Amino acid sequence: MILQLALQGDSPRTSTSVSAELVPNKPRFCLNIQETMSEIQNTFKYEPFTQPDSIRLLALQPSPPGRTIRGSLVHTTLAECHYDIHFPYTALSYVWGDPKRTAKIIIDNQPFTVTANLASVLDNLRDEKVAIRVWADAVCMDQSNIPERNQQVGLMRDVYYFARQTIVYLGEADGPSREVFDVLRKWRPASEELIVSTAIHESAAIHILSRPWFFRVWIYQELVLSRGVWVQLGRDRMLWYDFCLALLGPNGKDGDAERALESPLSDLVMLSKMREARHSFRKSQLIEAEKPASLFSVLEARRGFQVTDLRDMVYGYLAVAGLHPRSKVTSSKSHDSRFLIDYNKTVADVFTDAASYIVETGLGPGILSKVELLNENRRMKMLPSWVPDWSQRVGRTTLQIPGPPGSPPLDSSYNPFLVISSVFVCKGQFFSSIKETGEESSFFVGIWRL
Repeated sequence: MILQLALQGDSPRTSTSVSAELVPNKPRFCLNIQETMSEIQNTFKYEPFTQPDSIRLLALQPSPPGRTIRGSLVHTTLAECHYDIHFPYTALSYVWGDPKRTAKIIIDNQPFTVTANLASVLDNLRDEKVAIRVWADAVCMDQSNIPERNQQVGLMRDVYYFARQTIVYLGEADGPSREVFDVLRKWRPASEELIVSTAIHESAAIHILSRPWFFRVWIYQELVLSRGVWVQLGRDRMLWYDFCLALLGPNGKDGDAERALESPLSDLVMLSKMREARHSFRKSQLIEAEKPASLFSVLEARRGFQVTDLRDMVYGYLAVAGLHPRSKVTSSKSHDSRFLIDYNKTVADVFTDAASYIVETGLGPGILSKVELLNENRRMKMLPSWVPDWSQRVGRTTLQIPGPPGSPPLDSSYNPFLVISSVFVCKGQFFSSIKETGEESSFFVGIWRL
């Protein structure tokens, strides 16, 4: 027996200052932000790539802070970076910021427009005496070139993995944020105090953990994949490990660390999950039996976070879930063609590809339980009704599917769900024949909104 859900209508980032202040307390969940890097018009001409694993690095020239930012683009490959011990690079993890707030920098003796926030990163990162090489997506990728974006986003896993370190840039410091960050940098755990005080927790939640970096999609992958991570506020920085240690305590749930995780401050819970995700991914790379987080679990946990291009709601998590096509430097395995980066696809197509993959892994009921309850005119156009809109951060969903009390378990090797041409299909499994009926059951499964 095959049951088809007949889903009607389904188908298939000139200012005279480069240290513009970042507003630290902007609303957290400004969803579906539509600004793109294409709004920033640059006449800069990029030299094309010549190798499948080609990347560009920005050689940032030494200068005191506040002066004109100058640099040059260096063409290299991930293979060369993998074996280069003399000229390592630093990867940047930051928020592009408002595309209407821009600054001019000089690259290869040509003016180049960037957002004020990226100018702030570069200004605060550069050294006064030594040139450094950095990878910043808005400069090192031609954002107006769709084929290049497809190819470069496909290399993100190794770009961050091969970097000597990644700088997590939280923005410019103001008085309160500088004060609490200074406390965290100087913190050393004592036997009687595993974490900082409640007052510092609260101040960090308000002035540090509420900053936009923590709520963007791409930063999750950048954090998890990087080998060494530094957290930077203005010109001050500290190791990610020490940052988490001060606020959460050691890994595990003992003593004060447990109280931090039980805190009503949701920002600390979020930070704890980010640390655990990074720990779990690194463990999966070292121990063959350990598997990375599933795409479904990552999408569920990060649902509704901020992203400029909604397709990145899926693309931004593929590497963390072990589904990202990797460069030839690290892997020769073939990958599911649905997860080849393609910005020519519609958002609905990308969401549907992800959902069909999740269904094939045996999580059909799980995917149905995450479809949001929204008025039909608020649903994404052309998105099949069984596919969750991961850009929506909603509390109510359509269906919860527990098994009826006493129901026999399904064969673990049997997956009754599949997707055919964007239609969700459920196949029945024969158990037995009904001999007689009893009283009506009060068991309630759910409401299907088709």
